[in-house]
Amino acid sequence: MSNSSIKSKTALLRNGETQKGNGYPEANDYSARILETMQTGVIFFNTEQIISGINNLACEDLQIPRDPSGHKITDIISIIHQEKDIFPELIARLKSSETDMEKLPIDTLIRSLETKVQFFASGCIMQLETGRYLLAFRNTMDEVTHEHLLSMILARTKIFPWFFDLKRNKMLIDAHWFSYLGIPAEDCEITIEKFFSRVHPNERDMLADALQKQLSEKEIPDSFSYRLQRGDGSW
Repeated sequence: MSNSSIKSKTALLRNGETQKGNGYPEANDYSARILETMQTGVIFFNTEQIISGINNLACEDLQIPRDPSGHKITDIISIIHQEKDIFPELIARLKSSETDMEKLPIDTLIRSLETKVQFFASGCIMQLETGRYLLAFRNTMDEVTHEHLLSMILARTKIFPWFFDLKRNKMLIDAHWFSYLGIPAEDCEITIEKFFSRVHPNERDMLADALQKQLSEKEIPDSFSYRLQRGDGSW
């Protein structure tokens, strides 16, 4: 959804901010319904950075298990660009300039601090006429996957999605993978060299060949499994 569409719909929300309801700040039922039709995740927060409303899509993308209203947004998510949390910088720009909107830079990651879920996102932070703030974002992981990343499934369990960031030569892996192996998750990133150091020596060539075929968009006719070294040294 374009920023102009976001602004037009938030204008309708501002006009409908006459009473509280459904967990949205000063929003009537009509405003709440509009909010849920938006194809973007939406989080409202005040000048103290306390969350006052969130729509279902934002909860789904962040995999938040409960309503975060009443918590500081900086305790719930971080906005990462070039390995730095830029949320404070975006808010500072809004306060120090005449603009009411700051766009998220290209290749921005939004990370859930509780669930460790993270994804590439586009969107913006807006300051509303009421003084509140609105973070509107769209999960672009699928689009980034097609353009920049290699998507595969990790391990025999086939439940750990990972993405290969060609620009940074790093693998972005679901936090459960690190937990499964018993190694620190940190930023859920690992270099390709460190990843292959955990692949069993007898299966490294086979896996490397499969990766090369996927990168060149060649079909891999057969599925296969490979062993990974756990944190305790076992396979």
